[in-house]
Amino acid sequence: MPTKRDYYEVLGLKKGATAAEIKASYRKMALQFHPDRNKEKDAESKFKEINEAYQVLSDDKKRQTYDQFGHAAFDPAAGGAAGIHLRVDFEVAEQVDHSLIHIVQMVGKSL
Repeated sequence: MPTKRDYYEVLGLKKGATAAEIKASYRKMALQFHPDRNKEKDAESKFKEINEAYQVLSDDKKRQTYDQFGHAAFDPAAGGAAGIHLRVDFEVAEQVDHSLIHIVQMVGKSL
C-alpha cells in the first residue's frame, strides 16, 4: 500500500501554517488541479489528495490529532486515534464499574 504524503507537503505549507495560509493554499491548488480545468491524468487524484489534506488541516481538532499521530490517527487499521480513545474509555468505565460495585456493597452492609 503506498504511503500518504504529509498533508502540509500536499498543500505546500510548513507545519506552523496559519488557518489563512492553509485556506489560501488550498484554494490555489484546488483551482490548479480541479479535473474540469486540468486535463492531466493525475489531476483528479491530486485534487482528491488536496481536499483530504484541507479537510484535516482546516479543522482545529483534526489538525491537532494529525500533528500528534500523523496519518495513523485516521487509519482504523493502524489503531488510529479513535482506537486510543476507545481503549481509554474502557479503562475509565472499568474503574467506574469497580467503584459502583464498592458503593453498592457498602450501602448493602449498612441496611
